[in-house]
Amino acid sequence: MSKHTPGEWKTFDFDGDQIMISSPDELVAVVYAFDRKKEEGEANARLMSASKELLAACEQAFSEIPFGDKLLTKTANMLAGAIAKADGGSS
Repeated sequence: MSKHTPGEWKTFDFDGDQIMISSPDELVAVVYAFDRKKEEGEANARLMSASKELLAACEQAFSEIPFGDKLLTKTANMLAGAIAKADGGSS
């Protein structure tokens, strides 16, 4: 079972230099963009907001890789590392 905050995550601007990421029921994170370009902070927030969907896509792709296929070994290792990192393991 996932330990991540349930529900779809969305981003919205708050107070000019802050981008909030929230689920339907709670605040998930705040990205402060005042030390970098606003566009970079917004891009970071969008990536964080999409992280649950990206993790699900990685898990699905990993489950469909035919193990033993040497051409896909690097891809499988990259997916396994990303999944482990998202689940609190090391990559």
